[in-house]
Amino acid sequence: MHKRTDLFKIQEKAGRACATFFAAMGALTDYMETRPVASGIVPRFDRQFLMLESTALSYMISASQRDDDFLVKIVDTLAKMKYPHDIRGGFEIAEKYARKVANAIESIQESIVKLDNIAHAPSTIELSSNMVVNFVLGSSGKPAAMVYKFKNDIKSYVVSIRGSSDCKVHLGRLTNEIASELGGSGGGHERACGAVIPKDRLEEFIKALDSRID
Repeated sequence: MHKRTDLFKIQEKAGRACATFFAAMGALTDYMETRPVASGIVPRFDRQFLMLESTALSYMISASQRDDDFLVKIVDTLAKMKYPHDIRGGFEIAEKYARKVANAIESIQESIVKLDNIAHAPSTIELSSNMVVNFVLGSSGKPAAMVYKFKNDIKSYVVSIRGSSDCKVHLGRLTNEIASELGGSGGGHERACGAVIPKDRLEEFIKALDSRID
């Protein structure tokens, strides 16, 4: 009986550790590691290991949007409190997706427009807007970056925005203000947010966002 109880305690402790690790992964990839709760859990783990696992998991999911069976496998593996590297075949899928991403970067570079405080580009490749905007931000050297994609069914542009550590404004609040002024909607976190902008107001949105970031 004691052995059973001890085993249960060990499993429970291991489960809590994995759950904390998953939370730290989410905080890191969602640019929230400086928030009160996240700042206490992210430093508990090796940052490189955390980034490797979170990036691999993100790539697995992005590459498998039409593969329900593999997505279920991901959920089942994580539900057992195992790590992303324990997902059978997962790293191979992530590697293939990384090659696809690397090839896409070249085409993105040619379409980036740099303004005073932001860089922007259309999202025209088969990668998520969130991933594309991170590339635009990293390669531009600007405080903020945005990518946009026109959605014909809503006659509006869907915009993704990211900010670097040099961005001193709360992008979520600023985006909400500007989008509302232009008849759209938007908001989000301090350095990661999005918006829906009417198709004939995109240029106004870009100019307003650039002028209000310093």
